[in-house]
Amino acid sequence: MNLRDRVALNIQELRRARGLSQEELAHRADVSRGHMGKVENAKFAASLGHCQLICTRLNAACSAPVMRSSRVRSRSKDQRHRIGRGGTMWR
Repeated sequence: MNLRDRVALNIQELRRARGLSQEELAHRADVSRGHMGKVENAKFAASLGHCQLICTRLNAACSAPVMRSSRVRSRSKDQRHRIGRGGTMWR
């Protein structure tokens, strides 16, 4: 499985685990549903910025899309702490 396929599968898995439709996640990430569908089906490669935005909207670690799908999980608020200028660093 190449990286684009892994990212696509993991984004889809995270979205489904949170009970969101493609349309709802697309709205939260400020992209069209068609674009989100193409990202989830590995037709388009999501940029790093787009992956970060999607993960933020899914309350997931930014590394989640590139991890093996069995290791994808969300982070709770007590597992993160703030770093300078509003960034988030995971523990």
